[in-house]
Formats: sequence, structure tokens, C-alpha cells
Amino acid sequence: MGFCLQFRLTNGGQTFRTFAERTLWAQGDGSTLNVFDTKVGRLGGLICWEHTMNRARQALVGLGEQIHASSWPGLSTLAGFSDTFDDQVEATTRHHALTSQSFVVIAQNPVNQQVLDVLEAALGPQEFLTTGGGWSAIIHPMTPYLAGPHTGPEEKILYATIDLEDITGVKMFVDSNGHYARGDILRLSVDDRAAVSVSRTSGNGVVPMVSGDPDFSSEPRPVTTHASACATHAPAGVTHAPAGVTHAPAGVTHASAGVTHASACATHASAVGVRGG
Repeated sequence: MGFCLQFRLTNGGQTFRTFAERTLWAQGDGSTLNVFDTKVGRLGGLICWEHTMNRARQALVGLGEQIHASSWPGLSTLAGFSDTFDDQVEATTRHHALTSQSFVVIAQNPVNQQVLDVLEAALGPQEFLTTGGGWSAIIHPMTPYLAGPHTGPEEKILYATIDLEDITGVKMFVDSNGHYARGDILRLSVDDRAAVSVSRTSGNGVVPMVSGDPDFSSEPRPVTTHASACATHAPAGVTHAPAGVTHAPAGVTHASAGVTHASACATHASAVGVRGG
């Protein structure tokens, strides 16, 4: 399915990797849990067993997903999964169609003889892998099949005509982004920030910066907080700065990094030449 949903549509990858995948790839971040406006409707997608992550699915529901792209590997060709995996794909995708009130388009990678030949040339005989896979279908929000399911190692394109107005009819019964969401008792919080590999912090009056910050530069950015702002709790006996003194005295331009109390940033008012008035 378009290189795993064009690498989850946003080049972000999966939110979670399964089993041996974690030996090669790290986890994705919440920025990839998104829905996009297209000419055919609001499109979202998940990969493989992300479909078992109910909160990830609900995150897409909350964004108004109308068409769900569901990408799967041909795991049914692996020893131990031949009798169960396609059933898992069918169960999770039909369930998502109903619970999200969206059209679901499923594409599962096939394993043909050419794939086996490449693997055997590089790794030797494939004792636990055979040809097959390719379970694919298009499912209506009320769960009947509009196309497929198709299974087999050959290339196959499934076609179906969808009407987004059908979603309105389904939502009359169950609306997972409306009356069925029960926002009065259930909450979902999603951190959709892109993860960054480097987060910079520094002392000496420099605020934290991250490389993803649009204002990021290699030059330190000074703290703009004045002494009066951090003097929320002055030491005993010193409740206010003298009349007319609203900022730190000359030469004291910035509070120390991370200091929130006057007792910490100016231990005693006399230390900076200011006495209680």
C-alpha cells in the first residue's frame, strides 16, 4: 500500500514496532497520528497491529477520519500464523470500520516466488516462510464488503464506489466522535509534537532550546525575566522592593537559570544592594 502508507503519509513511521521490527526501527511519535484532507475525503491510516491500539484509532476518529488506509504485512505466510493472521486482519479492520464510521481500504503485502528467491539468495533456504498473503478488501462503515476480500500472491487492484453520505446514516446509530464519545466521562490526550533528537539547555541565563523550535539558533538566547518577576516570595522581612525599584539593580540583568524564588536568586536583598523599604 504505497510503501506502508507512504511511510504513514508523513514520513513518520509507526507509533510502535512489533517483535523483531524493534531490532531495526525505533518507535514513531504522535505527529504521525493525523488525518488529511484529500479530494475523496478525510484520510487517515494505521499499519499492522497498530490497529489493536484503541487509543491510536480513537485519535484518528477524533480528527474526523472518513477513509481509513489499513496496511498489513503478509504474515500469514509465516509458520505459526497461517491459520490466524488473516482472521486478525479481518476482525480488526471490520471493527474499525464500524467504530470509526469510516470506509476502510485494506492492502496486505503478498509473498510470491520472486520474494522467496531474493531472500534465499541473500539468507539461504527459508524454512519458515512460504508464498501467499495479499489479503485485501474495501469495507463499508456498516461492515459489508464493497470489494474483496482477495487473497493470493498475485498483484490485484480492488475497486469500489463509496458515498461519504453513508457515514451520516451510520452516525445516526453510533457516532464515536459525537454522542457515543461520552466526552463528559471519557478523555483522550494526544501529544502530536514531533520528537527531536537533541534538546539543548544551558545555565548562565540561557533558556532551553530544541532544534525543532522555529526560533532556534546556535546563539544562546538570554532570559528576559527580571529580578522583580522571580521575587514572588521575598526573604522574611523583605516584602517589596523600595519605591521606584522595579527591576534588578544595574549590573544584575538576568535571574539565574531555573531560579523561581527571590531567596534563591538574591539570597538577601542586601546582597544586591537593595534593602526592604
